[in-house]
Amino acid sequence: MVTLTDLKEALREVLGFGAGEIGREALRTTLREELDLHDGFFWTNYLTIGLDGFFYGRTWNLDNTESAVIPSDYWKQITNAVLSDGEYRSPSTVRGVDIGTRRIFPYGVAAFRTKLPTLTADGQYVRMGFRNDSGDGQGTANLFWTRIAGVEHLLFQAGGAFYHNTVYIDAALPADAKTVRHIYTIIVTKAQAELYIDDALVAVMINASGLNFTNKAYPPYAVSPANTTFTPHMVAAITVTGQGVELIHPIAPSNTRISQGDPLPPRMYRLYEEYTSTLLAGKEMLAGSVSSHAVPIFGYPTKTLYFRANQSGSIYVQMLTETDTYRTYNTTVEDRIVTADELYSYTILGAGVIARIRFTPDAYPCTISEAEMVMNQ
Repeated sequence: MVTLTDLKEALREVLGFGAGEIGREALRTTLREELDLHDGFFWTNYLTIGLDGFFYGRTWNLDNTESAVIPSDYWKQITNAVLSDGEYRSPSTVRGVDIGTRRIFPYGVAAFRTKLPTLTADGQYVRMGFRNDSGDGQGTANLFWTRIAGVEHLLFQAGGAFYHNTVYIDAALPADAKTVRHIYTIIVTKAQAELYIDDALVAVMINASGLNFTNKAYPPYAVSPANTTFTPHMVAAITVTGQGVELIHPIAPSNTRISQGDPLPPRMYRLYEEYTSTLLAGKEMLAGSVSSHAVPIFGYPTKTLYFRANQSGSIYVQMLTETDTYRTYNTTVEDRIVTADELYSYTILGAGVIARIRFTPDAYPCTISEAEMVMNQ
């Protein structure tokens, strides 16, 4: 591998400060290698350049100052096996340790396959995801595992301008989270930040300032305003804070993946009954109406609803307004007619933040066979 000394010598040659042995082509190759190596963090990166070539390290000291440190002094790969536990240690000599990427990732995607540690004191926490340095300045989007008043909690946080919103998603925590590795994925787009656990969406933070609606709780997933706009270009980081008590997070570098993502990736939301884990598709209705859970549509130009039931009826596409009230969007009667056993589709042309549907069949029993929202650019 080309060394930093080689790179400097090549730069000197290109700038006319003397001849070197590498030459311009080697310089281009060197720069390309460096860019490729830092384009994302994968197992090969660790084996090639190690932690210290990819991450910075910082300690939060007992006197509340901060110091630059070497990441590999605190985060270890125990064995060179991908499916293994690691050791990320916050020693008793500091409040916490923060390890973050040297590179900023536009529209980042980070996946952490890990167990969660037992927290023994209030104020301890593990934070995994994205942010822009200490204090979260321009942005943050993180899973936050912490202990408050003697109880451990799983939270999702996102926001900017040194301020973020928090949603509690304790009900989404796997029962065996401390003994079995689960996959925690954070995705940042220009429209929102998303948290997945084992590929299931559990929380969404909408990236806009001034939104005025209450958190739409999990299950099936939480939807909340971030309160302040966050930049979608952030470093990926993991923080382990023991508050002066040793805390070991068993995450391994081999189970950490970080890369750049898509500014506005296509999304397909299967519609659930509001505040439940029951899909509308397959639901049998014996009376009344049914409402879907909130669907975050902010920032997506194209939003198309697909629905089908074995009874005719009326479907209302509703938009959440800034009074925190759902208002009917498809006000034309013809746009609300569902014909039995035929696929109904409706495209939302206008902009919005959150949408849902409300369906009332003309007869019972009624079984819904399709219910989904497809969104793209």
